[in-house]
Amino acid sequence: MQASVSFVIPVLNEQDTVAQLLRDLRQQHPSSQLIVVDGGSRDRTVALALPLCDLLLLSARGRAVQMNMGGQVACSEYILFLHADSRP
Repeated sequence: MQASVSFVIPVLNEQDTVAQLLRDLRQQHPSSQLIVVDGGSRDRTVALALPLCDLLLLSARGRAVQMNMGGQVACSEYILFLHADSRP
């Protein structure tokens, strides 16, 4: 079944917010695709996000680069770009 929406979340050192965001998105939008694109975090962001997202990509640093990478692999008709400290 194709996801209804793909959430692309560019992150960099977001260990304090990423896990809760992903849990909230999964609960509120269970059929969504959760894509996290890390730009070289030096904290626990990747370790915390990995078990909670559908796809975790490692990218060069830079929001535009990260968002483009995530958008290229999204498989939904709709893509929502969301920062780790935001809610839809």
